[in-house]
Amino acid sequence: MARKYDPQAGSLFKKEVPEMPEGYYSGDKPNSTLRNFVTSHMTTIPVPDNYSPAPYLSTIKASKAHAVYNMHAYPSKKPFDAVQAYIMNFTSQGNLVLDPFCGSGGTLYCSLQTGRATIGIDLSPAATFIAKGLCTPYDAERFQTKAESLLTKLEGEFGAFYITKCAICGGNAEISTIAWSMVFRCPKCLNCTPLYESSDAEDSKAKGMCSCGQSLKAKDKTNKWLPVRVEYRCLGTCKGRLTHRRTANGPNQKEADLFKQDYDRILSLEAEHAIPSSNFPEFDFPERARVQVLRPRGIIHHSQVYSSRNRAVAERLWQIIMEQPSPTRDVLQLWFSSSILSLTLFERDREGGGGNQSGTMYIPYNCKDRNPFNSLRTKISHIRKGLEMLSQIPCTDICISTQDSSNLNAIPSDSIDYVFTDPPYADKVQYWELNCIWEAWLGLDREWSQREAVVNLQRGLTEDHWAALFAECFREIYRVLKPGRFLSLCFHGGDLYWTLLQDILCEIGFQPDGSVQSVAIDSVQKSFKQLRRKEANVRKDLVINFRKPKIEEVSAAITITGEEDKRTFNEKVCNIIRDYLSANPGITKDRIYDEVVSRMVRSGQMEAHDFNELLQTVAEEVKTPVMKNLFEKKEPDLFGTHEVGRWYLKETELVIADAAENAREDLAAEKIGAFIKGFLKKHAGDEGVHYSDLFEHYIYAVKDKPRRQLTEFLPDYFYKTDL
Repeated sequence: MARKYDPQAGSLFKKEVPEMPEGYYSGDKPNSTLRNFVTSHMTTIPVPDNYSPAPYLSTIKASKAHAVYNMHAYPSKKPFDAVQAYIMNFTSQGNLVLDPFCGSGGTLYCSLQTGRATIGIDLSPAATFIAKGLCTPYDAERFQTKAESLLTKLEGEFGAFYITKCAICGGNAEISTIAWSMVFRCPKCLNCTPLYESSDAEDSKAKGMCSCGQSLKAKDKTNKWLPVRVEYRCLGTCKGRLTHRRTANGPNQKEADLFKQDYDRILSLEAEHAIPSSNFPEFDFPERARVQVLRPRGIIHHSQVYSSRNRAVAERLWQIIMEQPSPTRDVLQLWFSSSILSLTLFERDREGGGGNQSGTMYIPYNCKDRNPFNSLRTKISHIRKGLEMLSQIPCTDICISTQDSSNLNAIPSDSIDYVFTDPPYADKVQYWELNCIWEAWLGLDREWSQREAVVNLQRGLTEDHWAALFAECFREIYRVLKPGRFLSLCFHGGDLYWTLLQDILCEIGFQPDGSVQSVAIDSVQKSFKQLRRKEANVRKDLVINFRKPKIEEVSAAITITGEEDKRTFNEKVCNIIRDYLSANPGITKDRIYDEVVSRMVRSGQMEAHDFNELLQTVAEEVKTPVMKNLFEKKEPDLFGTHEVGRWYLKETELVIADAAENAREDLAAEKIGAFIKGFLKKHAGDEGVHYSDLFEHYIYAVKDKPRRQLTEFLPDYFYKTDL
């Protein structure tokens, strides 16, 4: 029995692990309990006439530092505090929230956390599995005890694979990392050299330079990696247990000699465990893919993305986990799947840190092979912290279904109170390609690639495919949403996709919320691309709210007033930029772009355009240094984070902007003057019009409002008296 939200319960429930409703998750199949779940949580009370939640008026600064958020990695997750803010704004306790592209379940968790019943739907079975894990409470201490016992057993079987000798005290040491490097064959001298050991090449297109002076290019790679560096920590008498490094050509001869021993043993273990066991979920990567850069580097089979030692450890751990009873097995599977990518060779080996390249899947020329026990132990801590927070959720009314959102026939029409969704960003994130390893280990269905709403020309999925699927999905979303209720759409894409989205939603019948200000979710933590501050990388995750009109509003006629804007699209964009920079000089490019997209989409006029060209037509950039403290500037770096680009109107554009603002005030004053004349004609005994009456007329009659407040520019056109 699911525990309902009880605001009077205080902290009593937090001492127990909340129970989940029966059948709330159905694996990689559509959930047969979905219809019953909706009907049991459906309210027949009509949307109140005074329901008009105000949209946010500023960008939401959100942090990803959240225990549940950090339980598992998934592409394009949104910070929980931002999602929760939207749910709180558009719903009340007991409402039913839907996310038809739920991904790893951020919307679902935030709904439960605020006492809302929730439905999560996604086409990817890996996504719904992770969403289930991030919304399912389990005793945190029990999980930690069980996971650590499995890890101890595993170390007893495989710990010797990662033991070496300390060069300082001669005692045992634990290998923490092995760096591998692609071998390149020199086209001139035919010597084979790991890229790690080559010199820097003068040719910018070259990967390295052979000792004979010949540049090594991509065509010279052999698709074979060799160990080139070992990092270890002493388990003996060395104080501090710092991480030490050894290579074949290092300055310390003792370390160099020990590296040769490690090198031979590593290759021997790799050969000994080269063939996967029957427990390993082998599959071949697709011949044509967009973000899986694997086959060009000779990686065809799933087993090839691991070192043989790490793969053997993963195989054994998975076997032990599958022997556990449910629900212990379920939370251990979550732990395993959250750790498995760190056991691959996807991590880059570079100065200043590595990490997997998000949004893609490949083995770098220089990569890292981490000790699996360290990675698994770190994830135990992450999972435990998340479970401790999950044990406090006040509501467990949830249903998760793995299915295509273009067919929501299990959900009755007009039954959902609110939709918050973060759909696929067209060509940005390729979920089917990126989720393959999780779905292989979990034994989930992979036959969903052709229904994925993405653009992937390598797989034959075009913009038309994406737009057609989106239209099908959002028609269903429109059908199930209650009249008068809202859809919050979080999206990150180029002008073409925003234009398609706008056309699809408006054609279906959704109405933009009418706000003239842009709102985005701006994460405190920046991605690698954001840190590099690429010129073209100006877009954040923009959020626009759409409303399903009430029945009486749908039949209302569209009137032509004669005041429709006849300007070209580029002129409108330039005017928006002028207007925004006049009010916000020195703003950054991403905020200007958000403003343009927000205004044009909300007015149904978005088109594809060259934003950079239009921006540079009317404005100029000024680079300002970032200060390390009050007196020192930040030192220059390759990412360009030591400077901030701020934009200002050109001098010639200031005149145009001022003229446009004056014209805006003139037009507003003209409409107010006509109102005053009409008012005095009806009220012949009055000598004037009260400000409150003027303001009420101004709000509704003047669509393109001046920047100055009414009280500021009104005395420039009319007399003011004390009465």
